[in-house]
Amino acid sequence: MKHETRLLTTGHIVDIFDDVFDYSECNNFNLFCQSTGYYCTNSSPLAEHQTNGSMASHLNDIDLEYFGFFKSYNIKPIMDKLGDRQRFKSWITLFKYMPDVYYHIDNDELTSKTLLYYCNIVWEPNYGGETIICNPKGEPELAIASRPNRVVLFD
Repeated sequence: MKHETRLLTTGHIVDIFDDVFDYSECNNFNLFCQSTGYYCTNSSPLAEHQTNGSMASHLNDIDLEYFGFFKSYNIKPIMDKLGDRQRFKSWITLFKYMPDVYYHIDNDELTSKTLLYYCNIVWEPNYGGETIICNPKGEPELAIASRPNRVVLFD
């Protein structure tokens, strides 16, 4: 596993972990994501009628247990960075090619963290979909590629 730490101008830290899981785990995570029920996150009820929409699936405790992400030995260094924080919510989001996603704040509580796992098998730079971390003014500070088998942890 490779680990890189980025310090933002706000003093917040973004941890980027690459090559976290072995091939079998990545494949199982991807198959789980493909088998999950999704709903459209914009006004159109049909994904094929969305131009730049996304689809999401909220995960409950049973889903997370079946997913197996937190049972992997490889996740331990990442969990150590989370400390004693408890999971607040979990979901899987699917984006179309070159998504039109808008800036949002995941959680403004100082004690919370966001953990992202990119379970895609393939990613090319022209696909778009980078995760953009912004400062409090909404100005981009860091763009993180949606590289397969990557975990990103940030405040």
